[in-house]
Amino acid sequence: MAINLEKHKQALVDAWKDVLDEKTDTNWALFGYDGLTNDLKHVGSGDGGLTELIDEFNSGKIQYAFLKVDLPNGSISKYVLINWQGEGAPTVRKGTCANHIKHVSQLFNGFHATMHARTEDDLDEKIILDKLAKAGSAFNFKSRTEELPPSGPIGTTYKKVNPGLSGRNCLETCQNILLFAIPVRMQRSLASIVW
Repeated sequence: MAINLEKHKQALVDAWKDVLDEKTDTNWALFGYDGLTNDLKHVGSGDGGLTELIDEFNSGKIQYAFLKVDLPNGSISKYVLINWQGEGAPTVRKGTCANHIKHVSQLFNGFHATMHARTEDDLDEKIILDKLAKAGSAFNFKSRTEELPPSGPIGTTYKKVNPGLSGRNCLETCQNILLFAIPVRMQRSLASIVW
């Protein structure tokens, strides 16, 4: 069954944007399903980083988290989308939610890495930092503020060619094409034909 992102969409987007906002201290947001439905809702947020977030994961549920990580050797924050499939979550539920990460990642875009976790051990800080160190730049091409000068028409050197084939010129051209494409034996027999 498909995931429903519309029912609580405003709360989902607000929590995600709160993590992205550099003016707030919020550095994680947790999302889960509303009961046994496929309606995704905001479960909680915090400013205690990965340690606090790990305490909030439920080993019997399928959940998603958006986490801000400040790299130790950089001034840029990077973001991780976590797909949590707790070990105690029912197998049928895991199967139902297996393809939902695609839709969740489209809603919560702007992350540098995706982590799939079943236990707290899968979310080791060193593993996450290594993965983020290998991830691309945090430069956001969509938020470009630089004004580009207006571009003019693109020039070309194309000139229309009018072959002017008429009457005898056309017949000679057609004859040359036929002679090129037809074997020599056939050319002799066609030589007697008057164009």
